[in-house]
This record gives sequence, C-alpha cells and structure tokens, in this order.
Amino acid sequence: MVAAGVYLLFRLSPFLHQDALIPIAVVGTVTALYGAICALFQNDIKKVLAYSTISQLGYMVMGVGVGAANAAFFHLFTHAFFKAGLFLGAGSIIHYMHQSTHDDPQDMRLMGGLRNQIPWTFRSFLVCGLALAGVPFFTGFMSKEGIIIGGWQWANEIGTWAYLIPDVALITALITALYVGKMLLLVFFGENRLAVELKKINEPRAMKVPLVLLAVGSLWFIFNLDPFAHHSWLGIFLDPSEETSAWVARIVMILSLIMTVSGLVLAYSFFKPGSSFSQNYASLDSRFKLGETGFYLTSVYQYLALSIEMIAIFLHRLDRRIIDGTIHFLGVGTVVVSKVLALADRFFIDGPVNLVGYLSKQIGRVLAGISSRDLQTQLLWLLVFVILILSWILLF
Repeated sequence: MVAAGVYLLFRLSPFLHQDALIPIAVVGTVTALYGAICALFQNDIKKVLAYSTISQLGYMVMGVGVGAANAAFFHLFTHAFFKAGLFLGAGSIIHYMHQSTHDDPQDMRLMGGLRNQIPWTFRSFLVCGLALAGVPFFTGFMSKEGIIIGGWQWANEIGTWAYLIPDVALITALITALYVGKMLLLVFFGENRLAVELKKINEPRAMKVPLVLLAVGSLWFIFNLDPFAHHSWLGIFLDPSEETSAWVARIVMILSLIMTVSGLVLAYSFFKPGSSFSQNYASLDSRFKLGETGFYLTSVYQYLALSIEMIAIFLHRLDRRIIDGTIHFLGVGTVVVSKVLALADRFFIDGPVNLVGYLSKQIGRVLAGISSRDLQTQLLWLLVFVILILSWILLF
C-alpha cells in the first residue's frame, strides 16, 4: 500500500506533461520536509519510523516530478530494505522493553544502553539507520543522491525558483540524519533510563536472520560496487535516456555529505551519552507540540471526516424524508388525480356522447321504415304524418 502510489507515478511518468510534473515535485518536496520535521519531534520509536516513511515517499514523489523517475524507483527499492530492517528492529526493541517494564515499551525516553542487551538488533538497526541517514557505503546515500542530482538538473532547465526543490531536499537530508542520530543514541547508547535493571537476552534465530538479511541489503555492494554511484544494476531495466552531469553530481555529493554529517554531529551534541540533555530527556516536557502532533494534520483530517460524515447524514435524511417524501406524495397525487379524471371522462364526457349515439341509432332504426319500397307501408306513414300535422294545426 505504501509503495503503490509511488509505483503508479513511476509508471505514468513518461506520459505526464511538465505542467503536471511541477506540482508533483512541489508536493513531494513539501511532504519530505514535513515528514522529517514530524519524525524529529516524536518520542514513540514507531512513530519516528512512520513519519520517516512519509518523508522518504516524499523524496520518491519529488524524484518523479523532477524527471528522475529512475532514481525514485531506485530509492523505492533500497528504502524497502533499510526501512523494513528498522521496523523489524523496532519490533525487537519493543518486544524486549515489554518484557522488562510495564511502562510504554515504545517510548524512547525510557530506553538507553540497549546495545549490550540486544546486540544483533543493535547492529542491524545501526546499519539500516545509517542507510536512512544517507551515509556513504550504504544504499540510502546512493539512491537519494540520484534524486537530488535530478532535482538540480531539472532546476537548471526550469528557472531560478526551481532550485528551492533540491535545496529543501538537502535540508531534509540534514533533518533526517538528525532524527536518525537521535533515535540511535537514545535507544542504544548512554545509561538505562528505566528504574529496573536490564538483562541481556539471546535473540531468537527467527529474529536475527531477517535482521541480518535486511542489513546486508542496505550495504552498497548489493546494487553497485562503486559506493559513490547514484545508480545501480536496476538501470538496465529502466529508461536509458536519463543522464546526469558529472559536475552536478560532485556538487550534490559534497553538499549532501555536509548535510548528513551536520545532522549527525547535531544529534551527537544533544544526545551524546553523559550529556545533561540526554540524561534528563525522560523528564523533559515536550515543548514542540506542533511537531509532535504532526502539525495537527491528523486532527484536521478527523475534523474533515466528521464534517463530511455529518453532511452525508444530513443529505441522507434530506433525501429520505423530504425529497423521497415529496416524490412519493406527487406520485400518489398523480395517480389519484388520473383516476378522478378517468371517471369524469367516462361519465361526463363519454357518457353523453355514447347516449346521443345510442338514441340516434334507435331513432334511425324507427325512421328507417319510411324509406321502405312497400307501397302500403309508405301510405301508412303518409297517413300518420297527415294526422300529426292536422292535429298540430287544430290543437295548437
């Protein structure tokens, strides 16, 4: 479900006009930045990864919008490995915390020092996290570079304002490295922030094997032997017309490395083991409600959904009680009026007409004898009429 929209855009990209690709690039870039900011202020480890997925999907949509559909598909492929590894690792962490405490097992403020307790999860989580952060020698660096390079080349063709797209993508890369570093430091390093003592456990093979496989899938040599390449063997199945400039690739690689290193350094400066901020992190009140709540976007969605539901209920009742009632009344009234008109037509219009016709028929039968060829009958009728005429003259 997560990949369906991006894959659909990728397949449709050859048919999309530039006027349609520009809004796609803008929406993807804004989504990438939004997801990264929200992930930075989450305390729930699964919410961090969920908002991170939104951010990475924004990168992919941006890639399609700037004409780097191949790079977007490459990032979709690499993202499947390291994000699946992170979610599976988060499940291992939550499973361990659930066995160790009755508090929220997903709250990173209650974690710390878990690298010694669940070492296999730590190693896998570290590899997949560095891939997400865009560190060289990991797949996330290779695929993300291709998208940003495509954004710069696209901006050269569109105009000055278009450089906002790859620039915001670079800022998003910094924030990504920042929340990845924060997550790794809070969960696996420093001192335990729980009131109970944590014990080392033997992670089951059914958990270790998929973690190791996903971590290996996040290393560069799976897709290209050159760790600084921004393409892979997947290119033989994709559009060969997409070309990149060497100097743009070098500039983007340098800027991306600066952003990634800056994000990791900032994360270490705030959340390094032994720092007052890290030690007191569990007791700190959240001062970034806007970011923690996802800029209240969920509440807006719920309000809109409730409003639409209320409108739908109102329209349903309006249709059922007023519109259907009016139509039913008109239908019944039409039937009644038609039956009354049918009776009126039968008795007051057809009745007199039929009566006149019947009388005319009977009179015609009576008078038909006048024209008889029998002489005696004709003389009889002549006598009758003479008597009637004389009686009229004499009496009236």
